[in-house]
Amino acid sequence: MSDDMFDRGGAQDESATGSESQRRSALVVADARTSGGTRSDHVGVAHARTPFAGRIRWVPVKPLSRRLLLVLFTVICSFAGVASPSFAGVTSADPGTGTLGHQGRFYTVNHQPAALLGLNMQELAANPQIDYVSVLNAMQANQVKMVGLWIYPAWQPAGYLQPWTYGVCAPGKFDLDSWNPAYWARLKAFVDAAQARGIYVGLSLFPSNYVDRTGWNSPSLSYAYNANYNCNGEFPTNTAGTFAPQFWNSDPLSEVHIRQQQLVDKVLATFPYSSYPNLFFEVANEFPGRNNAADPSGSNTQANPALPEWQNGWINYIKANNPGRVVEAYAQTYVGTNTIGIENYWDQPNVDILNFHNTYADGEGVAAQLDSIGANLKGKILQDNETTGNEYGDVSYTDRSTQRAWAWNINLGYFQWYWDNSQLAVSPQGIEDPQFAAALHRINVMADIDNQVDWTDLSDQYNANVVQSPASHYRLLANPTDHRALYYGWSSNLDQPLQISLTSGGYLYQWINPQDGSVLAKGLLFTSGGVNTIAQPSAWNTTAGVVLTAAPATKDACKNGGWMTFARPTFDNQGACVSYVATGGTN
Repeated sequence: MSDDMFDRGGAQDESATGSESQRRSALVVADARTSGGTRSDHVGVAHARTPFAGRIRWVPVKPLSRRLLLVLFTVICSFAGVASPSFAGVTSADPGTGTLGHQGRFYTVNHQPAALLGLNMQELAANPQIDYVSVLNAMQANQVKMVGLWIYPAWQPAGYLQPWTYGVCAPGKFDLDSWNPAYWARLKAFVDAAQARGIYVGLSLFPSNYVDRTGWNSPSLSYAYNANYNCNGEFPTNTAGTFAPQFWNSDPLSEVHIRQQQLVDKVLATFPYSSYPNLFFEVANEFPGRNNAADPSGSNTQANPALPEWQNGWINYIKANNPGRVVEAYAQTYVGTNTIGIENYWDQPNVDILNFHNTYADGEGVAAQLDSIGANLKGKILQDNETTGNEYGDVSYTDRSTQRAWAWNINLGYFQWYWDNSQLAVSPQGIEDPQFAAALHRINVMADIDNQVDWTDLSDQYNANVVQSPASHYRLLANPTDHRALYYGWSSNLDQPLQISLTSGGYLYQWINPQDGSVLAKGLLFTSGGVNTIAQPSAWNTTAGVVLTAAPATKDACKNGGWMTFARPTFDNQGACVSYVATGGTN
């Protein structure tokens, strides 16, 4: 694909319309058994064997007419005032990030398990009013390693840059035969800038949650895959007033599938795996589940077999073209505590990530949703890329979001802190919203804690080792062999010590406030094994929770003034502290 007008049929006229039979007859379809598996189309995009059928198709591109050149020139000029940031010396080949991969329940970077904490800011690259460079700089400074974007941020057709031109062929309409060069240039510059800062980018390909009645018929959305809002006359509303399940069509010759493949191929051509190892792909942000009463057949849920066939098909297609690329499946119906449809994905070899929009605010709820059905045993990354709601201005928002983030972290899951209105976070003057700044800081605190305990080397199978908890709700991760543990408690403060079963050895423990990273209490514990008592800190926020880390006790903890920070026991000087550690707590 290219930024030029593209044609799906050699006999199609300059209006970029035409009958379905015209479009189909112009497709070159070859049997995969005689094609050799791959071939390049007229603009250099290589297509691997399609997972939807045993065929390959190529789309020819005809020369542009004077009128179409004029349209493109007009579009480019219309965005001349939108300046994309320049990055001197930054190219897609800069080694700011390692190669992203998947191993069991963890992301890997250069084949090593990695704790990657993230933000979901869907329109961050597409909104021309945002200085995304300042956002990426703030992410880098706060150890935010991931950011989620939508390829097509549908809810602002005019306010954001979009993949196709909008309002050029007709007011309020998209032209699906015309890429928007300003959009693709800005998106590429964003990904380049993220890569240079060690930030991994998740690209969500299709906003398929808008094919239900809520979004499908909304003039404010002007959904591109709706005949009422594109100049191509494609994708009419069905008798139910939606476009579900028609959107999930796996027939490679169907009109909707052809259009979808054009977008997927454009993304793959813009971001080849060899140059952009910092990307991972999400097929769909979520699936509608809001019209079940109006649609008893369940055609807009995971219960319809067309939907998992469609999602798995695109995952297989991406993997066939980008064998090393990490790809995720949305593994539930709409949002909430359900896992409807997860069984369609968790045994698929090309699925790396099972993604959710979980509404549990606590770690036990997340565990109940995932552990009870065995999702934690399937060797897939478990992730929630929308951990929060839209609660701007609510002073308790950040604490509730902190608890949700920890709910996933303490279950060895990944999360992206959801921030769905980037203009509330940043302006040309920089990071301004105090809640956004607080979110960044709390992610930074979590990253420090995860690094301290080597989060990717912990297990979630030791929750029963907690005999008594100072918090009414809690979860524990541990590696008993290496004397490391991570406890997170929340909800009610029971005003009682932590009693925990530990293997024999020496432990340096710290109670940490997840709001700001401050150490509430710190001590050394030497044990011959069994149940041990650790006094709780005097006070902590029951919404944001409290964290305890345990790591091997070493003499280094006593140095550089460290001996003065211990509460249990206390020491008169560095020598006394060193002696205590060296003798296993006996002197």
